[in-house]
Amino acid sequence: MKALLLTSPGELTYTDIDAPTPGPGEVRVRIAACGICGSDVHGFTGSTGRRIPPLVMGHEAAGTVDAVGAGVDDLAIGTRVALDSTVFCGQCSHCLAGRENLCTERQVLGVSCGPYRRYGCFAEQVVVPRRVAYSIPDSLDFIAASLLEPLTIALHAVHLAGVGPETRSAVVVGAGPIGLACVASLRGLRRAENRRDRSRRGAARSGPFARRDRDDRRRGGRRREGGPLRNVDTRHRRR
Repeated sequence: MKALLLTSPGELTYTDIDAPTPGPGEVRVRIAACGICGSDVHGFTGSTGRRIPPLVMGHEAAGTVDAVGAGVDDLAIGTRVALDSTVFCGQCSHCLAGRENLCTERQVLGVSCGPYRRYGCFAEQVVVPRRVAYSIPDSLDFIAASLLEPLTIALHAVHLAGVGPETRSAVVVGAGPIGLACVASLRGLRRAENRRDRSRRGAARSGPFARRDRDDRRRGGRRREGGPLRNVDTRHRRR
């Protein structure tokens, strides 16, 4: 298969390498789109020590499953997927607690740092564990899907910042891809909250109690309890 191979700092070669074969629990993905992370740029220059040549870089990727290994029965060939860049074991205490980023056997696609060398997605195909491949809908194009990995970083940053419905402003320092993704995430959160507000207002105006209130006013009467209709929090109601 064709691949973009980092042969030395500052030197990339478009060349042929052996196509990978998926082992048990793995899938092979034919890459349709792959982003260029800032860490790939630093790896290209040789400044980080985490892209030791020879290496196929690239970890922000999406594509189509074209082969599956033994034991993979829930992801069919032809499925469109986006990839998690972190290859985690799924068995250590961190993984079992949902902290895969702290996995004791963690590897990253397209990284070579001494303890391991993991070829990435600047190639026609890549093999990854089934657990890091996520199916995507047909409505999401591959270029957008390849940006899901950096978008999750922005969403996590917004979560760590404690942004919520009451947040009226936020400062994002830096306007690179991750900074712009943070801005997009904040705007998306605001739009979602505005939609919820409109939905609640619409329900208050059109619900059965609101209709009864309008009927009472047309007859010249008043509701016994008086006053405007208020939202009632029923989350702690006994059932």
